[in-house]
Amino acid sequence: MSTSDLITLWSIAVGLFVTIIGSALMIMFKIGGFHEKVLGMDKHFEGRFHGIENTIDKIQTALKELTATVNQIRIEITEIQVKLDILWRQHTAKSNSPLSLNEEGLRALKQSNIGAFADHHYPEFLSKVKALKPENAYQAQELLISVVSRYKKADEHKLHLPEAAFSSGSDVDSLLFVAALSVRDRLISDLAFN
Repeated sequence: MSTSDLITLWSIAVGLFVTIIGSALMIMFKIGGFHEKVLGMDKHFEGRFHGIENTIDKIQTALKELTATVNQIRIEITEIQVKLDILWRQHTAKSNSPLSLNEEGLRALKQSNIGAFADHHYPEFLSKVKALKPENAYQAQELLISVVSRYKKADEHKLHLPEAAFSSGSDVDSLLFVAALSVRDRLISDLAFN
């Protein structure tokens, strides 16, 4: 082997070595760059996930506040209903205890014939009030008023009750209140309250 052949072989070996080392370095830089991009994406997504978590926490807090507000509104509406109930009851009943129909209530009872309605449905009223297990005469009276007032939503009474209210110059709620009071004493007796 001659010197020129040896130089050629060494040149080829060095060229291959430099090419391999260069390629390896190039691959390492590419992998390093890719790795940095992946880490950068990880930080990017981590920031986004953190933002999403913060948003979810804010929504949960807002929902808790909204739930508390809705519960407070329910309480206030119930209080308003009680106050309104007291106001319109005075229109047809004397406010002494136990409640009794006043002149307007007696007139509505007579002109509307709501007493016949109350007598006809009395067994249902009694059954429903019994099922609610009142503990005293006052609870029985209030439950009776509540049970009877629900009849205005019943399909079979949607025509009859407004006509009866119209004929007596009353509204349906007042008329049902009069109906409840017209059978209240019988209900209290049937439930064995004195």
